[in-house]
Amino acid sequence: MPFLLQWKGVVPAGRTYREMVMGFDCQATALAAAGVAVPKDKPLDGVNLLPFLTGDKPGRPHEQLFWRAGPQHAARVGDWKLVAVRDGETHLFNLKDDIGEKNDLAAKEPAKLKELQAVYAAWDQQMLPAQWRRQDARTQGATGNPGANRRGGGIEERFQQFDRNGDGKLTPAEFPRADLLKQMDQNADGVVTIEEAKAYSSGARRRPSHPEN
Repeated sequence: MPFLLQWKGVVPAGRTYREMVMGFDCQATALAAAGVAVPKDKPLDGVNLLPFLTGDKPGRPHEQLFWRAGPQHAARVGDWKLVAVRDGETHLFNLKDDIGEKNDLAAKEPAKLKELQAVYAAWDQQMLPAQWRRQDARTQGATGNPGANRRGGGIEERFQQFDRNGDGKLTPAEFPRADLLKQMDQNADGVVTIEEAKAYSSGARRRPSHPEN
């Protein structure tokens, strides 16, 4: 998706910059333009594009970019793009030759497909599971209730999302909500099992939302 940037006297006029950038770069670029220093212990996801646009810095702002939304995800590595859609199909495109993503090369380039899948998996492994769920028909439970996945109906699925090493236990490193982890940890051993998570969820549903006086 192209976008326009103008800063008279700083950014060269009429130039087309074709390296890949992302939305977070706009924030980093605006902060740099305003002279705002970013703390080193709190780095931004974006990159200041100004030195790349003025030619003061060679190379690309990004060598790799990643996206994910539920079961859908994508990876951009150089000219190659991996796209995994909701129905489980995986596609591979070479954007240098096919910017419109019309020629799927997944079957013709299995080695490149496997390479990008491994790169995405490595990135995904270091990320926390999504902390939100869509509340439309695509995430409804068997009962048709949009809240079913959010409560008891989706406990096992949500547990598996957090249980990165698949050992059947949630540790503080895997679960970011320390207060909730402590509430679910019935035997106070520092980890939460699926049984403890289900018991907590069931008890939470039975508790009245407004305590009686």
